[in-house]
Amino acid sequence: MFAATPHAAKQIVNNTKGINVSLETKGALFFIRTAFRL
Repeated sequence: MFAATPHAAKQIVNNTKGINVSLETKGALFFIRTAFRL
């Protein structure tokens, strides 16, 4: 159980990073679209 904990923690961190990156990408695309409209 304890041996698998570090691996599980790494997976959670990687998943969180992936979610953050996708949100940043969506935010950047939205910002670019808004900027071109002005």
